[in-house]
Amino acid sequence: MRGPVAALALSLLPCAAEAQRWSVDAAVGGDVAITPEPRAFGIVVVDVRGQNIANGDLRFTLNTDTLQVGLENVALSPRVQLNVFARGEGLFAGMLPTYLARGDRIAPRQFFASYAQVAASVKWLPQDHHALELVLGARRWFFTGNDDTAIRLPPEPFVFEPRLRYVYWDLRTPDGDTGPAVFHPRFEGVAAGVELGLEHRDVTLDAPPDTGLALRALRVRERPMFVRQWIRAGARVHRRLRVQIEQQASYGVDEDDLSRPRVGGMNPYAVQIPGLPWPALLSERLVAGLVSAHWRVTPHTDHELGVAFGAGGFNDPARRGDLDRYGFFAGAALFADLRWSRWIVHLRGGIALPNDWLDRAPHVGAFVSVSRSWR
Repeated sequence: MRGPVAALALSLLPCAAEAQRWSVDAAVGGDVAITPEPRAFGIVVVDVRGQNIANGDLRFTLNTDTLQVGLENVALSPRVQLNVFARGEGLFAGMLPTYLARGDRIAPRQFFASYAQVAASVKWLPQDHHALELVLGARRWFFTGNDDTAIRLPPEPFVFEPRLRYVYWDLRTPDGDTGPAVFHPRFEGVAAGVELGLEHRDVTLDAPPDTGLALRALRVRERPMFVRQWIRAGARVHRRLRVQIEQQASYGVDEDDLSRPRVGGMNPYAVQIPGLPWPALLSERLVAGLVSAHWRVTPHTDHELGVAFGAGGFNDPARRGDLDRYGFFAGAALFADLRWSRWIVHLRGGIALPNDWLDRAPHVGAFVSVSRSWR
């Protein structure tokens, strides 16, 4: 979700004819599960953006195992823009090499996943703060087993991916905070969006259940559909205190592990539930939110300390294919967001509330990142 949101945010910012200008943003980070089973995932981001090139913005983004090249916000008219991009992700797409159920890793169901993707979109800006975007994309998946894989791998589909998105954006952020190198942005104001999506695949698979693991069959559906919704809101309630709310919901039909939202961890690539490992769940029907309070340490510095609480209801909480059963997950975190000019250091530690859908407790995790921009 973070990619489309950031791209739409940039398109809704006012602009004027200017000379070419380049910027570079970079970050390294790690999402770490501490207990009950230690596990860590590293993140490396390098984002290079050239503004006012070919009547738009030329962008190169490396995000760990993903490389994307795109031309964004090409003005076809004062209120119509064109976007095109090509993207590839190797081996770790969708976090499919990590399979968790009830908080525990199930190694025989893990496998490597990669894809190549191209897409183009037309964006209409009917008035200030509003955007309507039609996206047409195509993707080819590739799957490979690893030493632990003990399931029949899904077929490697070609996928046609139409999307229709609406965004309202009246959010104020520090310069660069909507980019991919800032994992936990600061914001005030309101933004909201809704997305309708369909995936039309050229193959389908209903694999027999793996009875020895007592888990649902691994399935690839032919035409999964979904609607996603999100809200971001922030308000300054005191000269040194800001409150932020991040909410999202999803309802899918015939989705599978290729398209379901990821849940867990404390990074922007999943529904954040502090303390839960990334990804504790893959859920297609959910409502979740994250509320955080940010306290500025002193009036004369840009450092913030805070507390966050995330919670939500998710279907198939045991990952057995029981789509009509829901579970509640919640967690709390303490964080520090430290900023010196163009440097950002973010530290976050969280614990998940125990519940019946986690076989072991406590679930404790951490997130750390360092970001730098050149403009």
